[in-house]
Amino acid sequence: MTIARFLLPCSCCCSAATAPAQSLPDPATATRRVESAVEAVQGSVNNRVTFEGDAATLERLLSDYQSLLSMQQVEQYRGALEAARAEYQRFALAEDLERLDSEVAALETKWQQLATQLGSDELSPNSREGEIGDLRREIERLNAARGKLGGSAADALGERISSVAQAFETTVGGAEAAAELASAREYWERDSAQTVGWEQEQPIDFASYASTRSQASDAFGLPKTLELFQLANSKLAQARENNSPAAYVEQIEAIRVASHSRLLTAVRQLVDAGHALDAGDERTREAMLRLDEALRVTLSAERDPEFQALATRTGQWLKTAADADTSSEEGRARYYERMKVSAAAAWPQMEDQFEAERGFDPTNPGAMEGKLIRVETDNLMGWRFKVGDFPFATTLSGLPVAAIYDPVVAAAIDEVEGKLGRALGDSDDDGRWTIIAQVTGKMGRMQLRKQIEGDIRDSSSGEKLGTYSGEAAESVDAPILRIVAAYVGPLAVSAGVGVAQVDGSLAACWRRAQSGRESGGGTAPFGRFTVLSLLLLGAELLDRRAPGRRPRAGASPHRPRTSIARAHCCRGSVLGSPWPACSGCWPD
Repeated sequence: MTIARFLLPCSCCCSAATAPAQSLPDPATATRRVESAVEAVQGSVNNRVTFEGDAATLERLLSDYQSLLSMQQVEQYRGALEAARAEYQRFALAEDLERLDSEVAALETKWQQLATQLGSDELSPNSREGEIGDLRREIERLNAARGKLGGSAADALGERISSVAQAFETTVGGAEAAAELASAREYWERDSAQTVGWEQEQPIDFASYASTRSQASDAFGLPKTLELFQLANSKLAQARENNSPAAYVEQIEAIRVASHSRLLTAVRQLVDAGHALDAGDERTREAMLRLDEALRVTLSAERDPEFQALATRTGQWLKTAADADTSSEEGRARYYERMKVSAAAAWPQMEDQFEAERGFDPTNPGAMEGKLIRVETDNLMGWRFKVGDFPFATTLSGLPVAAIYDPVVAAAIDEVEGKLGRALGDSDDDGRWTIIAQVTGKMGRMQLRKQIEGDIRDSSSGEKLGTYSGEAAESVDAPILRIVAAYVGPLAVSAGVGVAQVDGSLAACWRRAQSGRESGGGTAPFGRFTVLSLLLLGAELLDRRAPGRRPRAGASPHRPRTSIARAHCCRGSVLGSPWPACSGCWPD
């Protein structure tokens, strides 16, 4: 390999590995920042201007610093946030009630003054009409404000508003208004007859919503409630356009608020449940898509802030699901591009966690036993070396080097390769591997692939009859590395930091290490026997390759193989592989 050929891929890898990324502080600094944010939230529970911003800041810090905080700390800070939010909600409700109380008192005073004026000739016809219209609109506004509040205090204020409204309509409307009100209520009773019993309906859970398609399930288990809500919206629009009696508007508004509250609770429970489920499940995706459509079309979320907030959540969930969907070629391409961006952004942070040395002498591994090294290379397993006991093999200074994966690294590789449907390194776009590996000080044995050729001669006369060519394997000893962090194309993983995700986040990975290699088999649909058969078939196909074939420029030559092939490393039986440890292995 010439110097120019070596420098070009190295420079490409270096530029990718040093892509900008937001660095995290040390745990102590993270703790101080979170505690400061908690104090800010607690200090603003009586401030409607700053509380929501302070709470959002604390939520963001808890999300960003989750990997730096203990589970106990996260629970403690979230508990403090929830307590502060409850206190803020009590404060906001008390303030709203106080404001509404003051406005209702002003309404009562204004009505007393207007009632006196209406009984005299003090007002001109135009002034009389203007004063009546102003008071009617004020009653409607206060009814709407009361509808947003709950509790006995709000009910008491609602009764006071109703008292004014009734006295007002009696005085102002007279017999004509009474007749109009009676007619409107009669039409309402007729049109809403099919919704009788809506208060007894029970919402369905997410599992039922996802598994059934019916009028009831499409209405979240509340078909009468949904019909009543839609009817109330329609009647309210008509009533306001026709300037219907305020008492009638108040009645329909109360029904709309009650039905809206039941629907909101039911849909929020469905969204919460679906949001917590795996986006890879097709039935869950279909159910969330139905929910999203119902919110935007059936419930007109664009005109309702509370339904709009839920629609935003379902939309974000569906976008994340689409980004992670690899069931189609288009989905895999989208997943690959987003994972490349995430991996490039995450790797510098991962790499910074290690104090790794550069330069390793394969002839003297004992000199660096236990130390970490950083290597940029290609995986030559399946190319220069026959697939065997090691998932990763390369050459350093022209000498063979073998490597095994930390279980966390192996699990991350399994996940990415499973979604891509190919091995990492099979595409030129992947680039070379950058690995952080521990020198074990142990040796293993691999099979070096060699091309052989020669003449075929008569055993008696020595006459040349033809030529032959083929492949042979030469056993070579190699020092063994243990890869604890790796970056290549769409993969960035570190046993101590996490795994880069498609949305740009880092997932904690200690649970992810329970992969097929530890359970003694391949992925869930396969047992040990099936995976062993696949492995033997894959090994036979790999052995048929031309030994002189070289990897593509810039690509890792590591070829597709079953999950259990990587499980069968030189710690095979320890990691749960059904095979015994290989020759040259060391005991735990």
